[in-house]
Amino acid sequence: MPKKPADVVYIHRIEAGEWERKNVLKPIAEIGQTVKIIKTAAFVAVPVLGAGALYVTWWTLDAVYGWIEPMKEKLEALAQRMKEAKQHREDNKIQNLGDLGDATVNPFNNDGYAEDGGPTNIFGLPGWGIIPGIL
Repeated sequence: MPKKPADVVYIHRIEAGEWERKNVLKPIAEIGQTVKIIKTAAFVAVPVLGAGALYVTWWTLDAVYGWIEPMKEKLEALAQRMKEAKQHREDNKIQNLGDLGDATVNPFNNDGYAEDGGPTNIFGLPGWGIIPGIL
């Protein structure tokens, strides 16, 4: 059912006097500003303090346990192995389809066949997939 449009509109206005603005509303507005300033300071300070804590922890652990130098050596050895692997891939790139027979590299050093001539997976277990009997 259609609703009849309003023919009269009443407006109620509440005004604050000078005393209310000065003694009631101004402190509320200042509290809001203070909260915004505190949130901004925390937003900036927390990551900086966290990074400082990590820095102090890192160097304290190194001073106590001496773990940075061995870690650097391990990372350098890993980088060297990665360079060697990349060079190996470059050296053994397949140039044509005739090279496909020699392209398989098996890290477990099995040829893919059991003693009875049946297929094995990369672990040397019966079956042709990674999980015997499933894949």
